[in-house]
Amino acid sequence: MDLACPNCRSDNTQKLSLAVEGGTFSSKATTVGVGATGGSAGLMAASTSGSSTSTLAQKHAAPEKWPVISGGIGIIATSWIASLFAGHWVFLSGCVLAAILAVIGWKYNLKDYPRELAEWNAKFLCLRCSEIFTPDRGAEDAFAVKAEATN
Repeated sequence: MDLACPNCRSDNTQKLSLAVEGGTFSSKATTVGVGATGGSAGLMAASTSGSSTSTLAQKHAAPEKWPVISGGIGIIATSWIASLFAGHWVFLSGCVLAAILAVIGWKYNLKDYPRELAEWNAKFLCLRCSEIFTPDRGAEDAFAVKAEATN
């Protein structure tokens, strides 16, 4: 398989998933402290977490599954609250909308998401010109067919 960039022909390329992973950082810290002043003492505990994502990692992140369950619950809850002010038809409309979006989401998650994830996993990044490309498998496939024919 030819991993050279089709734009600048550089062989300085990297799998896109590795570049995205390298541009995503997470941190978590816990602090515990004890202090005393005068006649009183105190105990303090704190926890913090954070993440940092590079522009490249944000721009070329992997496709995500649609949040079917949480999205449906959110729509139903919002429509229930709205129905307290606008009538029961708002709640019924929200339930119908949640059901339609759930079907669309499940279809995407079962059919389209695996294909999109596989396409994303096949992509490479040129570290010279920043081109995102999928390597040409034609030469590799032709070689495999030729090798099978000689056996």
